[in-house]
Amino acid sequence: MNITLNREAVELPQREPTVSQLMDERGLPRKSVVVAVNDEVLRRDEWSTHTIREGDEVEIIHAVAGGSERDDSLHIAGERFSSRLFLGTGKYPDNATMKAARDASGT
Repeated sequence: MNITLNREAVELPQREPTVSQLMDERGLPRKSVVVAVNDEVLRRDEWSTHTIREGDEVEIIHAVAGGSERDDSLHIAGERFSSRLFLGTGKYPDNATMKAARDASGT
């Protein structure tokens, strides 16, 4: 059976699996996940009963907060940054406060 999963053509060995079965088969996490089939977001309690059909477009989105396990560093002009937080230099009463804010933020 052929579907589109996260905008990629995928051939599934099982005919008309449920969303839960699809996620199990592909080893996808259940926590912090949103699933949409044909642009309709499914409630979590629908995953075990909603059947994926031939030609369906499935989007499985995993929310990540505070980074992820993969290297997600930012590269600008050959420099690697582990944080995507940028701090400006204005509005600090003095250089010591600005440095303390930078150090505390991890940027």
